[in-house]
Amino acid sequence: MMQAGMPEWIAEFINSLRELERNGGASGVTQDVTYLLGRPARTLEESLAQVLI
Repeated sequence: MMQAGMPEWIAEFINSLRELERNGGASGVTQDVTYLLGRPARTLEESLAQVLI
């Protein structure tokens, strides 16, 4: 990444995120969307149906 011109700190950050994901640290389901939006999360299909109708 740095060879392509990316700053070192960004490359390190991306690698840290990839390691977190690889180790299962980002695999849990949370209620963050419900909390932030004040309603349950929608599936992709539900969201597209609402936009396309």
